Amino acid sequence: MAREMDQERGKLTVDFPSRLLFRPVVECPRAGDITIDGDLSDWQAIPALPPLVQLDGGEPFAEVKIAYNERGVYLATFAEREEPVAISRQRPHSADSFQVWLDTRGGLSGHRATRFCHHFVILPKGGGPGRQEPLGWQTPIRRAHDQSAMAAPEDIVIAARQDETSYSLEVLLPAEILQGFEPEPGQTMGFTYLITDLVRGRQTYAISDRFPYTYDPSTWGQVRLAAL
Repeated sequence: MAREMDQERGKLTVDFPSRLLFRPVVECPRAGDITIDGDLSDWQAIPALPPLVQLDGGEPFAEVKIAYNERGVYLATFAEREEPVAISRQRPHSADSFQVWLDTRGGLSGHRATRFCHHFVILPKGGGPGRQEPLGWQTPIRRAHDQSAMAAPEDIVIAARQDETSYSLEVLLPAEILQGFEPEPGQTMGFTYLITDLVRGRQTYAISDRFPYTYDPSTWGQVRLAAL
């Protein structure tokens, strides 16, 4: 929490981030047939997650959507982007990337991750023989009480598209790699994300970069699995 002393008025002012005042709980729709091909027309009936960054005075540059069914958890992101995407496999947070944190049991009381907590890194390219295919992997969460088994990169289903004005990513995190995932309506999951754009900067969900969301599940939001 940033504090500044107003020398003229002799008052202590506190810069308190608005997103810290509440824990967002958003409905996660049940998906029908979503084809992971980078074309987001399958997602038209699914609303984007609220742009919570606006509560702290930021402006979102990307939309993020989430859905689920028995196959797993689906994610999509869309951003206007005329410049070619650029990635760094060694430092994904320094270039174009989409990172997601999930707690399949939705327990947000503890400050350290459990085996039900997962962190995935998704890049719009960097895989395949010519490193032009989208790429994703699971990574350990720092300071965790217990780590979930790491998924193989080939288990994560990803597609990306870019044209002259935008780019999009689609992801399926299969149920088999999400320890503790129970696709039943009413279940809650802890959730947050970080989108890094080489041109526009960083966009976070439940809390800003000033807080340790990369390893503290208590700072994440929640999604509630909806019925049909």
